[in-house]
Amino acid sequence: MRTMGGHRIVPFLAVAVVLTLTVSCSGPPPSSSHETRRLAEIEDLLESDALSEELWPGWEVSSTPVALYDLDDVCYLLGHPRPPAPFERVRENVGVLRTVYRAELPAESFDPESGLLGGVPTAFIRLDGRRSTGAPAVFREAFRAYLAGLCDASPDPVNLVTGYPLDPRTQALADIECLVLAEALSAPDDSVAAKAGEFVSIRCHRRILLPPRFTEFERAIEYRDGIPYYIADRCSGETSAGRPRFAEEPDGSTDLAKKLVSRSDRAWYAEERFACTGAAVCRLLDRLLPGWKSDLAGRCVDPYTLLWSYTRGQVGGAGDALARHGFDELVAAKQQIVDESKSDAEKLFEKLMDETEHQFRFRVNLLASATVSFDPENIEKVDEYREVHTRILKIEYSGGTHIHIAGRPTALVLGEGEFDFQELVCQAPDSYTVTLDGRPYTLDEGIHHIDGEFSLESLGISLYARSAVVMVGEAGVTFILHR
Repeated sequence: MRTMGGHRIVPFLAVAVVLTLTVSCSGPPPSSSHETRRLAEIEDLLESDALSEELWPGWEVSSTPVALYDLDDVCYLLGHPRPPAPFERVRENVGVLRTVYRAELPAESFDPESGLLGGVPTAFIRLDGRRSTGAPAVFREAFRAYLAGLCDASPDPVNLVTGYPLDPRTQALADIECLVLAEALSAPDDSVAAKAGEFVSIRCHRRILLPPRFTEFERAIEYRDGIPYYIADRCSGETSAGRPRFAEEPDGSTDLAKKLVSRSDRAWYAEERFACTGAAVCRLLDRLLPGWKSDLAGRCVDPYTLLWSYTRGQVGGAGDALARHGFDELVAAKQQIVDESKSDAEKLFEKLMDETEHQFRFRVNLLASATVSFDPENIEKVDEYREVHTRILKIEYSGGTHIHIAGRPTALVLGEGEFDFQELVCQAPDSYTVTLDGRPYTLDEGIHHIDGEFSLESLGISLYARSAVVMVGEAGVTFILHR
């Protein structure tokens, strides 16, 4: 296993796919000719090694184990070397040559999002009545499994709901970035390099505004989703024999360009669009950088990193491109949409989190085992990860560490668990008293490393801790509490 760009990356392989089969492990085979035909179609596609080699040198699709599952909670495995419990071999004839295993779901070992089954990279194919098991879907998911074996590919966790920049400026830059990328897909040979450089200049401009963890998040999605999407995009249909066929020229001749500019909701900006942008960048690399696939596999980097390396020294400023595409007008339009879509709870949350206000910020993600008291009638819930307590909130940790807030609306950033808090923010009081080891202590501007019995008292706020870092600045005070 390698690491991607120096970061440990584990594909959360968002899987798609599969199939409805209703037999028992030792009972009858699938109940309809339709189901057995699906199994046979999948197996036929898995014999397309010459075609998978054409798509990606060195890739043999036949070596990929496939998990086929459906909404009736039944899963079949084709060609899996080490099926975990409770999968058992199907000994009846189901119309395929590969060894077939079956299990009722949910099974403890079955986790499609991990991309692994029994520790083995596996293609998860689901059929829910709307999706097919045609060549693009099967090759996409099979390549996910292959990619998982090439590099260890997952970003550090990023809480998109509370942190990812979806402000109007970011959205406008993303729109123009996708528009220019779509233009590059169909650009003539003599101008495709210039268009690719324009795309890179705009993306560089946008990413300058991002914290590094968000850039790493984007890179990881373009790797884990964008490259398999590119594989599916190259499978532009099926021949009459059911074999995949590919676009004659890697020029974006499918609907990829349309998908780049077809959406504008929060999920699209935050995550989904990177499957399209990753695939589109792969298409550009086909035209600009022969041999890029071997380079990517050898370095374990995302496709954009290769494109950026190719265009270095050929990229101008983004200003002309942004002006040409009406950046300022687009920002204003996005701002209006964002403002109109916010709930009262979200507006209150953002007002409390506004860094131009004088605030108390309590960062408590390093603490655990909280005991919490609150008034459920006075909670404004924004979403799964954000809420505002408008009346009272008391959080107590081991060792006596506690935060008590009363009568002061407080924004909470939540983690994965029910009382897994990451950060609390409220308006700072006009005055407060601080002691350290029982003696008065002054929080002057700067950074204070606290190692002792630290307490803060004010109207509506009580804080006690034994270890902390306190940062005092013009915008307020940040308390980073330690165990």
